[in-house]
Amino acid sequence: MATSAQQSGSAPAEQGRAPTFGDVFAFLSTAEAHALDDEADEARFAAGEILVAEGSPPLGIYLIKEGVVRVTKDVGGHSVLVEDLQGGEILGEMSFVLHKPTSATASAQTPVVAARLSLMGLTRLMAAMPGLGEGLYRSIAAVIARRLNVTTARLAAVVAPATVATPDPARIAAARAAAKDIEDEALRRVGLI
Repeated sequence: MATSAQQSGSAPAEQGRAPTFGDVFAFLSTAEAHALDDEADEARFAAGEILVAEGSPPLGIYLIKEGVVRVTKDVGGHSVLVEDLQGGEILGEMSFVLHKPTSATASAQTPVVAARLSLMGLTRLMAAMPGLGEGLYRSIAAVIARRLNVTTARLAAVVAPATVATPDPARIAAARAAAKDIEDEALRRVGLI
């Protein structure tokens, strides 16, 4: 990733302070969430700067602390909006879980401050703290499931447009089945089913 982001290591977690990653990674203990905080680098991005380019190798997981990040997907040479992420949301989790290149581009819409967990740092922590991996993957599965629910609702809105007086039950059922298959595969990949 070639950006001009300023990165610096974080100080050790302060006793009694709520961990940065505690909310998004709900299945981690407080100690595990603090360990992620200690491992994370702070990254700052100017508006318009790319955090992650579609097709790039997985570098880690970002937790957006401040700002808005736009996620877009190239479809036939056109940039299609996937979603806008804000403070408290993560990105990079799919390529982390799948060990595949990133599936979309994430760019700062406003100045962004993010905590970045590198793949190497995450791997090191999971080796040192055996329970961390399970909690991390369960937390990521919950994030993916929430996002899939939103995507399913959007898909249903496209399949059953407002101009149709009675939605086609067969098309809706097919869309729901396809969404369920995708959700099941994501949960299988992280070991929840």
